[in-house]
Amino acid sequence: LKTIYGLVMAATQPMMVAGGPDLVAFYNPAFIPILGHKHPRAMGQPYSAIWSEVWLELQPLIDPVLQGEATYFDSMAFALEGRDDRVVGWFNFSLTPVRDDAGAVAGFLVVVSDTTETVLLQQRQRFGLELERVLREHAQPQRVLQAAADLLGPYLHVMRCAYAEVNETTGLLSIQADWTDDHAPGLAGQHSLSVFLPAELAGLRAGVAVRISHVVPTGSFLFRAALIVPVIKTGALVALLLVDQDIPRHWTDAEEGLVHDVAERTWAAAAHARTETEIQELNHTLELRVAERTAERDRLWRSAQELIIVVDRKHTFVSVNPASRTMLGYEPDDLMGRTVFEFMHPDDAKLSRKNVTTYRPGEIRATEIRYRHADGSYRTIAWNVVFDGDLFYASGRNVTTERETVRALQESEARLQAVFESSYQLKWLLRLDGSVMAVNATAQDAIGPCDTQG
Repeated sequence: LKTIYGLVMAATQPMMVAGGPDLVAFYNPAFIPILGHKHPRAMGQPYSAIWSEVWLELQPLIDPVLQGEATYFDSMAFALEGRDDRVVGWFNFSLTPVRDDAGAVAGFLVVVSDTTETVLLQQRQRFGLELERVLREHAQPQRVLQAAADLLGPYLHVMRCAYAEVNETTGLLSIQADWTDDHAPGLAGQHSLSVFLPAELAGLRAGVAVRISHVVPTGSFLFRAALIVPVIKTGALVALLLVDQDIPRHWTDAEEGLVHDVAERTWAAAAHARTETEIQELNHTLELRVAERTAERDRLWRSAQELIIVVDRKHTFVSVNPASRTMLGYEPDDLMGRTVFEFMHPDDAKLSRKNVTTYRPGEIRATEIRYRHADGSYRTIAWNVVFDGDLFYASGRNVTTERETVRALQESEARLQAVFESSYQLKWLLRLDGSVMAVNATAQDAIGPCDTQG
């Protein structure tokens, strides 16, 4: 016991030892963050009392250890009490039998690593990719707002989520898109800004999110356990993204950051959808003849965030809108008279030269091409291109960050798969009902082929 105690107390990794008939436990300082508010009263308490809230889950894992079998578990989720920042945590941990002088199992050693941050980061990455996908697949602004609310509400496990556009002139906020869990009333409609307390409204106008942790009846249209994030454009409050529920909740910095990110990306996507709709309507009216400008067309041409170009049959720039400055670092005049292939990545230029000969009049194609920025780096541009008469008309959007995010997630998943497959430990991937989804080679060598379809 002295040897094990010395080992545990000297270790920098979280460790706990439990022994005796009641499995009385002690732990090292590194274990304290896992216990949270349970420390220090947990020291010297029975293992079942320390983890009473998850004992039904833990006991089946401990019983084999008390029979002399060492075990290891990878990123298991537990709903733990005593932790301020979150309830659910994910952990890797091993359980090793501890024997007495006679060789009988007298207890066990637990070695833990908290993988919660890693798991949450992976979940956040997957959520970000899914958000980007749903925002891109809708062309109508209202559908964009609704898609964001439909995705964020369930992800945060709240009762309601709503996106509100603010009109400071009329003093109204308009909610056209909201989501509920089918038990809470919806928020759609127009509401006065006076629904917020003066201090709350002042904070929102200053760009400061409002967190309300406790449910306090105030007569507001919101449940008071709410997180409200403002969207500020050109110094003015233009929109709010809010989530709320009817039970107390401690809102974390990570949750506020996520809601803020969703609010900004949703605003940008809705603005893009509005611009796209205006451009499509204008192009339809003008039969896609970009050269026939009107005052409205000229305004869109100058203010559009998309890069819009006109190219002749010799692939020379005929017209370029000012978005070339922000997207590629060139003034429109820098591109005039030069060919598009001068700015393409060599690999993409070769393929584009081949594809450009296959365009048919009136055909609209979507393609992605890497263009060289003025600083020498490359930007991935998603183009919509139409050939009409002797000219190519194209509008492009910078998707470099999106593609890098997708590539990073794919590389991360590949690394995780490689670790899974190459591990010398027996590993299974299970569904919630216990059925097997996948096993690694080590497990198959040890127990034979496993059916991963059942």
